[in-house]
Amino acid sequence: MYYNGEVIGSISYSNEFRKQVHSELDIWIGTNRYLGIGLGRETINLLVDYLNREYLIDVFLIRPWTKNTNAIKAYKKCGFQIVDNFKPEDFYVGNDLEEYGDGDYGKDETINLIKRI
Repeated sequence: MYYNGEVIGSISYSNEFRKQVHSELDIWIGTNRYLGIGLGRETINLLVDYLNREYLIDVFLIRPWTKNTNAIKAYKKCGFQIVDNFKPEDFYVGNDLEEYGDGDYGKDETINLIKRI
């Protein structure tokens, strides 16, 4: 991610889990001065629109740390909704399910948000 000619973070997507209509997103903004001004939200919306248009992906997953409340608020503003009964097997198969099923922060510290187009 660039802003005013400066690298401020990164955004990525993955749909290598053999469930091609789904994609998992991850975003990181590296400095506090760029938080809370809508850059993450704008970047997520651009990526979601691109993936939907180019690859017909219509379900997006993002799995932040439960304590990252500002990020969660931003994701909700992008149309993501918290899924209380998240089923990892809907997104991951085989070894990927075992490796990624509980999220980066563990089952109890990961919040699951989904956006459907």
